Amino acid sequence: MPGSPAGWSDKDSDYNSSSALTQRWQVANQIAKLVVRQLERSKQNVDDKLIQMTQRLYGSEVDEHVLTAMDKAQDPTSKLVVLWMSPQFQYR
Repeated sequence: MPGSPAGWSDKDSDYNSSSALTQRWQVANQIAKLVVRQLERSKQNVDDKLIQMTQRLYGSEVDEHVLTAMDKAQDPTSKLVVLWMSPQFQYR
């Protein structure tokens, strides 16, 4: 079966495998580290920016489980990874 017009596969196995999940986590973690580092360099409050980002993405529709997981995350990088790896974000 050919891929979509954009060149991306449309097979579930390409997105739902453990390898695909690991790759998405690795990318999310690398980008989160860069974002947090940049925010810290510019002396911005990282936690405030995370709240703003979450509100801009979801408004009042943010899943309570995502917020709970973000609250339990150990550091800002982990909070961003939780947000980006959440089913709510992945489906967007």
